Formats: sequence, structure tokens, C-alpha cells
Amino acid sequence: MDVLSWALLAIVAVSALLQGLSGFAFPMLMTMLLTLFMPFQTAVAWTILPSLLLNGVSLLQGVSMTTLFKRYALFAILATLGSLLGVYVLLLVEALWLQLLLAVVMIWYVGRAWLKPASLNTPAMPAWQFNSLGFLAGVVGSATNAMAPILMIALLAMKKDRRETIQVANLCFILSKLCQLAGLVVGGQWLFTWQDADMMLAVCVVALLLWLVGFKWQQRLSPVLFQKVVLMMLAAMALLQLWQSLPLLWLKLAH
Repeated sequence: MDVLSWALLAIVAVSALLQGLSGFAFPMLMTMLLTLFMPFQTAVAWTILPSLLLNGVSLLQGVSMTTLFKRYALFAILATLGSLLGVYVLLLVEALWLQLLLAVVMIWYVGRAWLKPASLNTPAMPAWQFNSLGFLAGVVGSATNAMAPILMIALLAMKKDRRETIQVANLCFILSKLCQLAGLVVGGQWLFTWQDADMMLAVCVVALLLWLVGFKWQQRLSPVLFQKVVLMMLAAMALLQLWQSLPLLWLKLAH
């Protein structure tokens, strides 16, 4: 394998490890790091299959699918509709703006979590606001791979069981990824061929193994300490994304 292939697997390993520890980091972190050496849309495409695998494993832990759909059908449907709109944005909007949006969403999420660490004490919100956030999470998620921040704000406000909250989040992640996959295939942007099958298989295997390691470690680390470490890493990635994008924005505006 060449250097880029090893770099891809290293990024997958780090992102999957954090996914196992935190439950949300994989697509956001992987997208940010991959955009350092490949186009934004290509980076998003690389996250789809391993994300479906990891979210699928997480979805199976908790209440039955029937119960989950009964409780969150409207939320999931609106998140799916938002994801379809987000794919449209992904295909049509210039990658620079999507990278900037991803960085802004990440900085907002980190800042909110840092300033208000007791996020579990958020006030309950009415159903219409809850479902509206599902739609917004779908749009932002499909366009930038940063679905988790908005999604978790909505779900935590419902004050449900932690396992059920994670299940609903993973259900929405899966629906968003399926919309991304369909949109990229229909839009002619799914550039993978059978020649890429070995690498994609390696990515999925590494992602699953490191997710399992992270999931095991999750039970041993101090939640408060780990949350701070993750937030600092995400903040660093967001600043790196801005450092990469802002000079390009300056050049674009100068012309």
C-alpha cells in the first residue's frame, strides 16, 4: 500500500476509536482529517460504508426496532427528508463553503459543550421543536457529516434513557448515510469501483476493530476527563479546518 492508504487507515483507526469512546465522533473527525489530502465530496464518500457498519452495530443494542420506530417515526422521517436536502447541497455547493460550515458547526458544538457541561439538564422542548431539529440535523448532517451536534441537543432535551437516545441517534445516522449513498450514486459522484473493494474492506475492518476497543475503554475512563480530551481534539480539528479553508476563501473573495 502507498502512503495515502496508510494515512487513510490511520485516520479511520483514530476516528473509530473515538466513536467507540464517545458514540459520535467517527464521520465528523474522519471527514475533517481526510479533507487535508482529498476533495470534500470524496472524503464524505469514504465515511459512508464504515459509518453504516458502526451505526448498525450500535443500533442493535437497546429496545426493539418496532418500539423505536413507534416512538420516533416522525423524527426519523423528518431527519431523512432533511438528509435528502443535505445531499442536494453536498452535490451542488462548492466544497469550500461546506468545509467552512463543518468547522463552524464543530466550533459551536465544542463551545456549547465547554460552556454548558451539564447538557443533560437542558429543558424539555415541545414536539414541534424536537422534530424541526431532526430535519435541521438531517440537512447539516448530509451536507457536512456533522449531524451529531444538532441531533444530540434534540435527543438530550427529551430526557430519555441513555441507551435509547444512542439508538435513535444511530438510526438517524444510518438514514442520513443511506441518503448520502443514494444521492452520490444518482448524482454520478460515487467514484468507487471494484478496484477499491480491498481498501474499503480494510477500512471497514479497521473501523469495527477500533470501535470495539474504544467501546471497551469507555467503561474504564473518567467520563469528565475524556469529554474534555475529546472536546479539545474536536476544537483542534475545527481550527485546522478553518486554517485550511480561510486562505482559500480570502483568495476567492479577492478575485
